[in-house]
Amino acid sequence: MLMASIAFEQFGAQWSSFENLSRAYSLFVDARAKHPTLPAPADWAAELGVDLDGFMRTGFALHVAMLQNEGQVSREVLKGDNVRPIWATMSPDDLFAVIDRHFVKDFADHGRICRAAQRDGWEKWSFNSLSAAPLINFGDDLVGPAPHLVLDKVSSTGLWYVGQNAWGSTFTTALGGAFEDYVGRNLQLLQHATAIPEITYKTGAGDGQSCDWIVITNEVVLLVEVKCARPLYGIRLGDPEALKDLKSKVERAVGQLETTAALVRAGHPSFSAVPTDRPLLGLVVTLEPYYLRETFRDEMLNSDVLPVSIAWSHELENACAQLSSEADIGAQLLESLTPTKNPLVATGSLGNIAYKGLGKRNPIVDSSWNAWATWPGIT
Repeated sequence: MLMASIAFEQFGAQWSSFENLSRAYSLFVDARAKHPTLPAPADWAAELGVDLDGFMRTGFALHVAMLQNEGQVSREVLKGDNVRPIWATMSPDDLFAVIDRHFVKDFADHGRICRAAQRDGWEKWSFNSLSAAPLINFGDDLVGPAPHLVLDKVSSTGLWYVGQNAWGSTFTTALGGAFEDYVGRNLQLLQHATAIPEITYKTGAGDGQSCDWIVITNEVVLLVEVKCARPLYGIRLGDPEALKDLKSKVERAVGQLETTAALVRAGHPSFSAVPTDRPLLGLVVTLEPYYLRETFRDEMLNSDVLPVSIAWSHELENACAQLSSEADIGAQLLESLTPTKNPLVATGSLGNIAYKGLGKRNPIVDSSWNAWATWPGIT
């Protein structure tokens, strides 16, 4: 339980905000053309009090302001000419209405929220009010003890909660479809592999669906199941119901991979395009990190049918960039995703590829960033 608490508290601050913000634009703006049940621009504006672009710009600018001013900035500074281009479409009154509504609470309010959520014996790991309102109001000054939490509010992390609270399952279902497509777009960057979307096949009880994507390389076939659902907050506190929920989510994903693997090996006619002469690997891709491997809970991925690993969107984006032009992509996947019993060898993780330092950029991430970050001085 302690490892989960540490992972969820500390690891989030280490991820690059570039991918997280770009991904939010891809999922909530670009994807709506194909997924019309996602919130429309007017829906976001009604819920946030500002359009989605203005909300994201506000969070980004506040984050930069905190970093450049040692975590404390006055409201007057935020009205300065040097930052006006970021929120040129908003008046100062509109700007601070958004800030006060979504990003700021008084010190006393923060205290009340923390005390109400506090779990005895686990005070350090209990809910942090800065996750909900990352800034503290002290007179004319705004204080940000953890600037990365400001960005979380305007990335897919924070916007997921906004959407789920406002539109419920309509939002989460639509986002799930958009995220499946987003994962596929990244897999299709792989020049020396073929990415096939979900296959519908006949069963005795009607139609069935395979895992979400099948990636074919010369050396291995990678079966990919995509999950948009977030891990519950109680996981970091060892809450039994939260752990039960986590186990259920992971087991459903693994089960889908196992079913698809069995159909491929059996030579089901609907899977005739998938070769049967090479190993099968399974990969669960999540929108947000589950930290199973880091918290010694990766036994949830155990399968007697095929080796299964887990990666979140950040790892997938970087791995697909690094592998995009690699002719031996299959060999690299086989080496990185096949577990070993040697505790000194890090295997079974897409991160082995994602962060090995080749430095290739992801064009999907770059394109979304360039479409969003259009104000002067931002590159």
